Amino acid sequence: MNENIGLFAKNGDLIGEIDPKTGEITIKDDYKSTIEIRVEITMSPQVHIYDKKLQKVLFSIHLPTEKVGEITAPGYEISPIQQDMGVFNNGKVIQKNGTNVLFVGPQGQLYSEKGISGTYHYNASKQEIEYHLQENTTNNTIKIPLKVQPFQKK
Repeated sequence: MNENIGLFAKNGDLIGEIDPKTGEITIKDDYKSTIEIRVEITMSPQVHIYDKKLQKVLFSIHLPTEKVGEITAPGYEISPIQQDMGVFNNGKVIQKNGTNVLFVGPQGQLYSEKGISGTYHYNASKQEIEYHLQENTTNNTIKIPLKVQPFQKK
């Protein structure tokens, strides 16, 4: 039995699904040209299912994170957070030329005062999601792999 969570358009069409065990989001072939998956940087990253034709967010999804994998950020410095920052304690700060660009908490929390946008990717072999984030002023990509906690039935 398929336990995926369906993402339905207002007309009832199934446009995509979320695997509740892994966080994998798939868009159905008929919608791949008009739907994209974006990431918004807030205290807990929001994944947006965005309709390019309608120019609006159809769904906002919070994927609960179990752990953060090895961050890659060519052109940036990655350091442990040294000061008390609440939920970001024991996390990482990503800097460029000594300026803080992004804070990453140990549970996948993200915070930035910079203009950062991103996309969602799923690595099937590792069964983890990966956010590819970029400052609006550069083309350097920060890759943050995250293991998602399985969704809980209530």
